[in-house]
Amino acid sequence: MPKLKSTLDVKKGDYFKVVLYAAGGTGYEWTLATQKPALAESVENSAAPVEGSENLAGGRVRWVFYLKVKPDASGQETLKFVLRRAWEKNVPPARNFDLTLLAR
Repeated sequence: MPKLKSTLDVKKGDYFKVVLYAAGGTGYEWTLATQKPALAESVENSAAPVEGSENLAGGRVRWVFYLKVKPDASGQETLKFVLRRAWEKNVPPARNFDLTLLAR
């Protein structure tokens, strides 16, 4: 599966969110795979069914990651998000999403 990519220009101290989707009922979850990012910190994460898909078997689920750019952030960093099942070990992620932060 192709890797999704995006770039975000951010300012020190700014908050931003990353929204990712997947099929519900499959066991797959989006997670932030970057351990201890240098430019941003995770504030809160949530997952909820997408409105209108609650009555569909395996309807869509939206993962929202709220992050804050560190006050001393400067430079570039890529945050890596992966879609995988938590219980599957040594299995490549079903999908990847790379977000490049440009902190100023």
